[in-house]
Amino acid sequence: MEKLKQIAGNLQALFNETAQHLAVETGFRQRRSKLDGATFAKALIGGWLSNPEASRSELAQIAKVSKQALDQSFTSQAASYLQALLGWCVEKMLGQEPASLSLLQRFKGVYVLDSSTISLPPTLSAHWQGCGKEGSQSEAGLKLHVGLELLSGALLGPELSPARLHDRQGPHQKLSLPAGALRITDLGYFKLARLKELEAQAVLYLTKAQTGLQVYGAHQQPLALSKWLGQQSQKLIDRVVEVGVKERLRCRLVAWQVPSGVVQTRQQAFKELARKQQRPVSAERQALSYWSVYLTNLSQEQASPAEVAVLYRLRWQIELLFKLWKSGGGLERWHSHKPWAILCEIYAKLIGQIIQHWLVLAGVWQEAERSLIKASRIVRAHARSLLFRIDNPPHLLQELIYICASMQKGCRLDRKKSKPSSFQLLNSPPILLPQLLN
Repeated sequence: MEKLKQIAGNLQALFNETAQHLAVETGFRQRRSKLDGATFAKALIGGWLSNPEASRSELAQIAKVSKQALDQSFTSQAASYLQALLGWCVEKMLGQEPASLSLLQRFKGVYVLDSSTISLPPTLSAHWQGCGKEGSQSEAGLKLHVGLELLSGALLGPELSPARLHDRQGPHQKLSLPAGALRITDLGYFKLARLKELEAQAVLYLTKAQTGLQVYGAHQQPLALSKWLGQQSQKLIDRVVEVGVKERLRCRLVAWQVPSGVVQTRQQAFKELARKQQRPVSAERQALSYWSVYLTNLSQEQASPAEVAVLYRLRWQIELLFKLWKSGGGLERWHSHKPWAILCEIYAKLIGQIIQHWLVLAGVWQEAERSLIKASRIVRAHARSLLFRIDNPPHLLQELIYICASMQKGCRLDRKKSKPSSFQLLNSPPILLPQLLN
């Protein structure tokens, strides 16, 4: 109940005093207007949370203004205003009591960090610069940097940056984590110097090994990772090694040979990447397609090889979150060709996804078998009702209680035998290892 009261307080602040204050501060509204900051925010955030494909005519009906009046409000100041509201929501980080998953509870938090890019029209390249050259489809782009703490469900971000900013220079690369926490990242964050810093801070890490990494062999001569693996006689390797040349890191290397089907899938992906980049795949990368290789400072007592595999697989939880935001939340779809209207829609939809996450935390995060997709459908179905109750605290709280009760009844995953879900693997990690090695 306390969590729901906190969410209710956040929603009332967001759509009342915070909205009005930031509307004036950003220059969006300097005088009294029927379409004031709060009304504009409610219409866009609530309307697109309820239906990501809602037209501007539908949003105008929610705001009780003409479509023309709404269209005229999509200005640079409106985009700055909604971006400020997004920043306010990001600061209101909420968490929940963790589900009963013994593997995760060994750590002082399990943080998965990743980013996702939204391609934008070239007209927005001056505001959010992409990776491509002038005139290319990737000339403009917005990158979302997000962290997800899997025990409590707390969301870190989204922090925004130009798409061209590499994750190694992104806002979450230097994120301060508590001692005893586990940090799980993909190769975009791979940097030996940073891993050494985490070790010094008593933070645990788990990452894939980068192609081209040098491993010190028996005679202390560095060998390319693929060559070093080729000298091993086992299908499963779990040992302490030293890696790097300029930056030497002593860590645990866990690797296993993958099934032939996985090898074929990887090599096909390499061929496609080579075609797009117009350069051949390196021999090192081809050789490493036969292996899954991870570096960690987890001890063997803290995580067996099977548990390392399960823990890294959890990185896909943030990929699923991005998919939920983009597919279900419509982040990559907009209903205008005007640059500022596009940014307003993206920022409003992002705020809606944060609100949705708050409700999912309160409703089903404690359930290990939770389905975020099913939970998000319930939020969308009740988004309009929430809007109408913002200014009536008792009714707002009752609506939140009803939403959470609906989630608890119908938002569980089905158990699978052939492809067990993450919650099944967290309770029984050893069942994954035979699949990885066969």
